[in-house]
Amino acid sequence: MLYQNYETEISLGNLNEITNILDQPQCLLGGWAVYLTINSDFKKTHGREYQGSRDIDLGFHIDKNLNECSLRESQFFRTVNILDRSGFELISQRFSKCYHTETRKLLDVETAKKTPQAFMFYHFIDPIVDYQHSLFEQICGFAPIDEPLLTEVFVNK
Repeated sequence: MLYQNYETEISLGNLNEITNILDQPQCLLGGWAVYLTINSDFKKTHGREYQGSRDIDLGFHIDKNLNECSLRESQFFRTVNILDRSGFELISQRFSKCYHTETRKLLDVETAKKTPQAFMFYHFIDPIVDYQHSLFEQICGFAPIDEPLLTEVFVNK
């Protein structure tokens, strides 16, 4: 087993919560995309579920011609704001929540500071864009992970 059960359970719970809040369909990447695509057949063939994922990777299209106002109204920025309001903390390019590995309870920042690292699990959500817009840092304070191949998904379908 690649991950502990509690890691994928927490991650799947957050995936369900976030996708229910978001107002438009997302491009799900990474481990959860694979899981949702193949799990049913994998389970029939192997008699067990396919491995879930520890993190959530969400893909977004960013039009390089967007002005500041349009960028602030984009699905990417709406999602960043939703993650922030949902209690995810921005760490570098990722959004994170910290959980206790034994109780599975969400840890606030102060409790996490007092908890031994061996008893903490960080769940990450990675917003990934197809184009690194020059206004990202100015508007939201970070430059997201970029994957230019996402343009094929959004523009060329």
